[in-house]
Amino acid sequence: MRRDEVVGIIEAFAPLSLAEPWDNSGMLVEGKEIVTSLDVMLDPTLDALNSAHADMIVSHHPLFLSPLRCITKDMKQKLSVLLSGDRTFYAAHTTLDLAPNGVSWALAQRIGLKEDRNSSPLIRTGSVPYGSIDELIGVIRDRLGKRVVKVVGNRGSIGKVAAIPGSGFHEDTIEKCYDMGMKTIISGDLKHHPALKALDLGMTLIDAGHMETEVPGLEHFASYLDEQLEGVDIQLIVPKMPWDHDVGY
Repeated sequence: MRRDEVVGIIEAFAPLSLAEPWDNSGMLVEGKEIVTSLDVMLDPTLDALNSAHADMIVSHHPLFLSPLRCITKDMKQKLSVLLSGDRTFYAAHTTLDLAPNGVSWALAQRIGLKEDRNSSPLIRTGSVPYGSIDELIGVIRDRLGKRVVKVVGNRGSIGKVAAIPGSGFHEDTIEKCYDMGMKTIISGDLKHHPALKALDLGMTLIDAGHMETEVPGLEHFASYLDEQLEGVDIQLIVPKMPWDHDVGY
């Protein structure tokens, strides 16, 4: 299949018009005109790029966000891998974040979130059919494969839930969710000060992991591409955690 046809099918699912102004979604490295194989990945790490053997790579996170003023050692290695194989690199970042059936939709589906009228592709809101925070944590561990779950706040009733894939625990986002009547937020990359804000507001934050909250969306996207790209072999490169283990005391 021609590369521009593949790009058209990608953008039918995640249009470039959805990209945030600061983002760098789209084709970042132009490779072969004909695509017979395509790999989907979360992060364009050197390990992931070396594992890819397809004509085209579609990554959720871009190869670079800001204009390149210096090609660093790691970027040189990544570009070398792509250029030596004449591979196309396409990033579907905030385009996939904000797509109607993108990463937030897939996360909501995976955890059993029944969306309400305030729900949006940026913040999926609604209710879940579980009786307690502990039961919800069990579902997250089971369905997202998250071994260690950080929890801040109330361990009682769940209330209204907001699901935000990736890195969603920003203080302004927590305040917005509070104003919308949310009691529990599920996202990743929780830091110290947002955790304190949640405690002050009486909210519960569940850090289910940046990677783990985005993988359901990648899996759904890869399935879509497999259905639409006739004659193109689609593979999902399962992301690896950047750390190997947790140390307890």
